[in-house]
Parts: sequence; C-alpha cells; structure tokens
Amino acid sequence: MSDLLLRAPSATSVATRVSARAAAAHRSDLTVDPAVDAITTAAINALWATLTRPDSETLGTTVVRPGDFAASPVVAAYEARVWADLLLSSFARETNLLLPSTRFLVLGSGRVADALTAALTRFGSRVALAAADAIGVWEIASRYAVPSRYISESRYIAGDIDVVLTTGVGHSPLTLDAVTPGPRPLVVVGNPEFGTAAGSARALQRFDGPRPLFVVPPVEPDILHHTVAGIRAGYAVLLATIGAQHADSALAEALQP
Repeated sequence: MSDLLLRAPSATSVATRVSARAAAAHRSDLTVDPAVDAITTAAINALWATLTRPDSETLGTTVVRPGDFAASPVVAAYEARVWADLLLSSFARETNLLLPSTRFLVLGSGRVADALTAALTRFGSRVALAAADAIGVWEIASRYAVPSRYISESRYIAGDIDVVLTTGVGHSPLTLDAVTPGPRPLVVVGNPEFGTAAGSARALQRFDGPRPLFVVPPVEPDILHHTVAGIRAGYAVLLATIGAQHADSALAEALQP
C-alpha cells in the first residue's frame, strides 16, 4: 500500500497486539465460512494457529462470515480507507497529474467516497462530489466544505473536471452520456461502461467520446484482500475469544500507531 492515506501499525504489529489480548481470554473453536475469500481465510487460520494449544478448553464454536467484517465499524472504516488509498495509488502510478492542481469528481457516497474526499482535500486538490444518494453526498460535502450535486440528469460530469474517481456506491454505472463535451482529456479511475476501447496510452485505455477519455485499470479485489487480510484475521480471532461486544474496541486499540 502506498500509505497516501493510511497511517496504521503493520499487520504484524496488529497481530501481536491482538494475540496478547486474545491469549488470556476464554475461547471458542473458530471456523471460517467458505464464503470468505481464500486470502482472508488463510490469514485467519495462520493467526489462530499461533493461539491454539492442544490442551486448551473451548466454549462452543464461532463461525466467521463475510458479513461480520461489514458489520464491524472498525473493519469497515479501515477497509474503506485502504480501498481509497488503492484508487489514488492507481491514479498516481498511471498518470503524471499532480494532486494539488487537478480537479477531481468523486462519484458516489459512503465510506470510500468520504475517505477519498478527506485525502484529496488534505492534499489541496479541487474536489467535487456527485451521487444518486442525496443525503449521503450532502453529508460528505458538508463535512469537507466541497461542492456536490445530486445526480438527477444524465450529463453530470462538467467540462472542467480532470479526473473521475468511481466508488461503486450511490451511483449507477458511468456511461458516455454523463460526460459534458469539451476539449480537455478526462481520466476515469474505475469500471465505466464506455464500450470498446479505441486504443491505449501507457497502461491507460483510450476511448472515443464527447471528450478525450482515458481509463485507469481498476484495482483487483485480491489486492484489497491481501492488504486487509491481517486486520480481518485479528478481528476474527477477537470474535472467537473476547466476543462481539468487545472485539471492535479491542481492534481499534490494536490499530493505534
């Protein structure tokens, strides 16, 4: 991870802190639901193996499911910041645009949109928001004092926008109809529905449209899984030892620098 956004201990440090907290607690057996991705499952099993003793007494069974991570405000917030970091890292790697001089449109609402807006405003970028979620986009815009608009018409990407960051939450798929015609190139980070690429420039796909359009390759989900697997594993172990009531506060403590 580029560390553009996130300042947190390493996964090894978090695992050490979680293990110290979990070792003294009563524990249940820990089973990982098959729906959890393989990368996270391996991380959970590896961390759990460091705590399990052959003669240890267990109390019942804890089954860890994908929904457990989404339901945790600590894990969900961490993952949103990581995903935002990955999006910005992808943009920075594939373009030569400077953050402070670039006009961004964050498309969508929710935690990732919030994290992107926070980072970009901190870097001095010009940021605007757009989403089909009127309340969600208003809350983020109010928090960071940036302009926003509720998507109520097809053409909502203004001609002065340089980069669109799609979050996948609070907006429909991005199509050419959303782009205002103009001469300035537009870079999109995400998965727009622009049809067939007309060519490529470096690692960017080039599309014909109302403006010169370039698309940064989307971030692969496995990259996110690799980046957050250690945090998910720590949370799973805490669920099986100190329980759901205390797992979030314990993980938040472990994430402190």
